[in-house]
Amino acid sequence: MPNRTIVATTALLAAMSSVTEADAQGYRQFNRWCYGEASPERTIQGCDAVIRWARETPRDTGTAFYNRGLALVARGQLDRAIDDYGQAIRLRPDLADAYNNRGIAWRLKGDDARALEDFDQALRLKPGEVDALYNRGLALMGLGQFDSAIAGFDSVLRLQPDDIEAMAARGVAWLRKGDSGRALQDFDQALSLRPGNVVALYGRGIARRRTGNQKGGDADIAAAKAIRPDIADEFTRMGLSAS
Repeated sequence: MPNRTIVATTALLAAMSSVTEADAQGYRQFNRWCYGEASPERTIQGCDAVIRWARETPRDTGTAFYNRGLALVARGQLDRAIDDYGQAIRLRPDLADAYNNRGIAWRLKGDDARALEDFDQALRLKPGEVDALYNRGLALMGLGQFDSAIAGFDSVLRLQPDDIEAMAARGVAWLRKGDSGRALQDFDQALSLRPGNVVALYGRGIARRRTGNQKGGDADIAAAKAIRPDIADEFTRMGLSAS
């Protein structure tokens, strides 16, 4: 007659081993979703598990918060993303990208002042970082500091002379400052490099109208709206009307 206790114990150990291995395999999958290439949904799910199970070093946990923050922004969950970037900064205070991306989230929420603070800190940690310089220029423009914004875009273009987004953004800053001639130069240059850049195209339409080229301006504005119908709303939010 077999020893029923031993049989039962062996079965229990086998089951426990199976659960432990399944748990390990599951964690490896969550880890890949959190730290590798994955959809925003998978990234959030993976980083949720990594943070909850607390198996990683503080530095790697900080990266998990940062990666989840990126995914949350992609899902439009800005407040949660800002919280995650804050946790990433607490664990990795040298992570300039966390400041830069938290600044982007603040800008998306309409808080350019707090965004500017984050972009400044990102640049203190990583001087000359082009993305932070560009984003800082946008925040300054949002605050109405057009000369400083233009200087920021100048810095970007010194580092990357063919940065079309920076050219177009500087053109918008010139428009908002009231200098349509300088704006036209930037929009023309941007469009020579990328004819379909909708910001440069719509901006040039406004600048052309303001400098007396009504027909050319109308054509540019119509072409921009054909590419992106909501472009007029974006310029209106920046205080620029085509009329």
